[in-house]
Amino acid sequence: MQWTKSSVQEVVDRVREAAGEGTTSVCLTGGEPFLQPGKDLLELCRELARRGFRTIECFSNGTLEYPVWAFDWINFVMDWKLPGSGEDEANEMRLQNLAHLGEGDAVKFVIKDFADFDTAVSLYNEFLRDRSDLEVFYGVAWGHLENERLVSWVLKAELPWRLNVQVHNHIWDRNKRGI
Repeated sequence: MQWTKSSVQEVVDRVREAAGEGTTSVCLTGGEPFLQPGKDLLELCRELARRGFRTIECFSNGTLEYPVWAFDWINFVMDWKLPGSGEDEANEMRLQNLAHLGEGDAVKFVIKDFADFDTAVSLYNEFLRDRSDLEVFYGVAWGHLENERLVSWVLKAELPWRLNVQVHNHIWDRNKRGI
């Protein structure tokens, strides 16, 4: 697959073509959407809404500040990175973004091992337990932990989390890009 720079209109046209008639939801993902210029993302949201997309979701790791305008346009799923991911564990910006999340938004933990699970439980207890306006999802880090084991930990801890299964990993080859 070759990467190309696209205008907002080109992106919207490709989304419309791929989505087909009647589709009203779109998800911004594929790394960190907020690495894109803010004015372009705002224009993209406006144009998608104008073209009939009523729901715009965004999967983000939460390490970049969410712009104020985004909360009016986007439902967030903040992918809270845990130590097993090997990614930045600094939570200062995540906590700042978390304070602005609300109804329709969610936090997702991808768990590699019991140490990650323990960290997720600590984060949940400190920052999410009393946030009934947010959904909390969890899932395995692919190739490191089995769903059955992780689900048993969550059930034993009596957590009100929702299982997130990475269906694409069960359908397509993880090493291929595109359709």
